[in-house]
Amino acid sequence: MKKKHYRIPSTSALQAFESAARHCNFSRAAEELHTSQSAISRHIATLEARLDTSLFDRQRRKRLILTHQGEQFYRAVVSGLDNIQTTMDAIAGTRS
Repeated sequence: MKKKHYRIPSTSALQAFESAARHCNFSRAAEELHTSQSAISRHIATLEARLDTSLFDRQRRKRLILTHQGEQFYRAVVSGLDNIQTTMDAIAGTRS
């Protein structure tokens, strides 16, 4: 089997993005993930640099809004994380 190299962000970064997008708030994402707001911010900044685009519109003080690219990335991240979780649940269930 040919070895495939995935050039994707860490699961930590993907979970940080998913939570921040769902809550529209970095602080709430940090609380949910038991980390700091600055860690969430760093993950998002790294993703945005890697994608060379803004994922959030930060013009509003209290609430973040996903950009078009952010919405597109959010759908892909949720789909991927859901797929991983479903597969893990199925495998773990077969060992019961």
